[in-house]
Amino acid sequence: MIKSRIKPQQKAFEMDFPLDTESPNVDRIKAGGPGCSCGGGLKVPAKAAVAKAVTNQHAIGVVHNGMLYINPVQAVFQMRPSLSYLDEKDKREAAQKAADQAEVSSARAKKPDEPPTKLRMQVKRRETTRATAARERSYAHHQALMEEEEWIKMPVVQKHTPRAKQVAQKLVNAGTSAAKPLKPQPDEYITRLTPTPTQPVVQQRFITDIQALPLREALIELFKQAQALPMADVLRYLRDGAAVMEALPDVAILLRGNWVARSTVVFTAAATTDGSDPRAQTHAALASARDYVLVCFRRGAVVKRSEVMQKFALRREDVELILKPLAVHYSGHGWVFKLPDYEAFVDEFPALARNQGEAWKQLEHRLRGSGVDVDDAGGDGGRVSPSI
Repeated sequence: MIKSRIKPQQKAFEMDFPLDTESPNVDRIKAGGPGCSCGGGLKVPAKAAVAKAVTNQHAIGVVHNGMLYINPVQAVFQMRPSLSYLDEKDKREAAQKAADQAEVSSARAKKPDEPPTKLRMQVKRRETTRATAARERSYAHHQALMEEEEWIKMPVVQKHTPRAKQVAQKLVNAGTSAAKPLKPQPDEYITRLTPTPTQPVVQQRFITDIQALPLREALIELFKQAQALPMADVLRYLRDGAAVMEALPDVAILLRGNWVARSTVVFTAAATTDGSDPRAQTHAALASARDYVLVCFRRGAVVKRSEVMQKFALRREDVELILKPLAVHYSGHGWVFKLPDYEAFVDEFPALARNQGEAWKQLEHRLRGSGVDVDDAGGDGGRVSPSI
């Protein structure tokens, strides 16, 4: 490394490295372009993006004299080749063009018969808080801040020099605190460092394994995996038709002639597996959001992911976890229930359809009791039979 510089406020860092211009892999014509010097090697700056703060518990460990020293990592730099010398040519051309235009303008100003030029004034409204926030998040704003700050030169310390050894010694300097013995055994310590693999919410099982389970457990396992099934598929997988029809309402709810797993069935496992994640939503919040989505689909609505996120304060991945097993996404529109309507269900099973109508009333009543407004679910969506 030849030179280095930093912008502390913007947390940008650049380094210049020598490049062998005699190498056959170097384009000597372009290497001799603006911003490059071929005498004694080509200087190629490698520019770091804005430093990214490390939010997890990453650290650098150094073993010295049989002791392990752990140093926390506060930020990281991702180095990339800098192409700023290409922009310098554009800037020079723009400056030359502006100078030429200035000369032409000054020449025109000397003519006595030139009429006065009218000036136009533009009045802008005061920028709103939202517009200000959007502007400050824009690339142009960050680029302007980057250009305003001056580079600060940093000394380059070569490897194996006394100064480099002095800096490296800080990684193994225990300071005033005494060394603490490692209580767990080495194998146990390594196990703690290794992240525990996340278990899937649904453990996939073969249909033959599901058929071997008791009927209620088989229905629960089937709807955990599929979540939405036509009536014909349920009867094909689990062949005891009369018993299946009797047990279905406890596990699934009828949605436009198809059976959909109840939210309490889908998120039973999620309540324990995701509970250790501090960012995860609670079991009740996920189940309520899914019930609201089901009400929307029952009324023929196109569900907007952003609306569900805002209504229930959920993350994007949480809402997609609800929508993907149930719906198909249409770009620019939203999510639509993935199964076609089976309107003949009412005629084939009138008593069951009436009972499911009552089940939907209870579901909506439960949502209202938890403070969820279901009156806005559906909007002017497609037509759906009220009994289904």
